[in-house]
Amino acid sequence: MYNLYIDRCKANNKTYVKKWCYAKVFNEEFNISFRKPATDTCSSCDQLHATIEHGDASAKQQTEVQKQLHLRKAELARDAYKTDTSCTEEDRQCIVFDLHKTLPTPHLNTNKFYYMRQLWTYNLAIHVTTSDHAYMHMWDET
Repeated sequence: MYNLYIDRCKANNKTYVKKWCYAKVFNEEFNISFRKPATDTCSSCDQLHATIEHGDASAKQQTEVQKQLHLRKAELARDAYKTDTSCTEEDRQCIVFDLHKTLPTPHLNTNKFYYMRQLWTYNLAIHVTTSDHAYMHMWDET
């Protein structure tokens, strides 16, 4: 982003600040930061991992085989997804739906209010991969 900032400053004949100053303003004044995205695990992976870590030795080897099989199936599903989403045929489309995490409204961190009844907000994301169009539909529980 800093390089894009420099390019824009040069294009508009403006002076630009050093990287440390840019980072300071970006992180402190705009309160924006980046983090590695959280990765989700499925309940099967969690259960198999727990059995491998805390189970007896006789079940450990069989569970490891089950986990490897499960991971291979997941990889095949990801490959099929990539194949489907890269489709360029005019008569076929791949549409992906994702109901995002429900959000309490308003978002409060205070214990007293957190456990009181809140309004829940939902967001459904729809992505048409062949045309690269995305649609969002938000609603509350009312």
